[in-house]
Amino acid sequence: MDHFSESYAYSILGEVLGEVQDLENFPKKGAPELLLEGREYEYRRLVIREKYKVIYFLVDDEAHIAAIWDVRRDPKTLIQSVVDGEK
Repeated sequence: MDHFSESYAYSILGEVLGEVQDLENFPKKGAPELLLEGREYEYRRLVIREKYKVIYFLVDDEAHIAAIWDVRRDPKTLIQSVVDGEK
């Protein structure tokens, strides 16, 4: 069970930031996000602790973060939120 504390939140944040920093050198590090196929951009994902996804897309090999997603939420909400967030 997760511990919902400030220290737990900071540890998750540290992992997210570490993964995102890696995108600067390895922009295609993440796997394609199948929920968002067929969009203007190819969306990719990084999985953090099996519960969170960093959703991003590439423009000229530069990563643009579209969402940080809790995978326990309804996938339809992800699809809708990223559509609204494009461009």
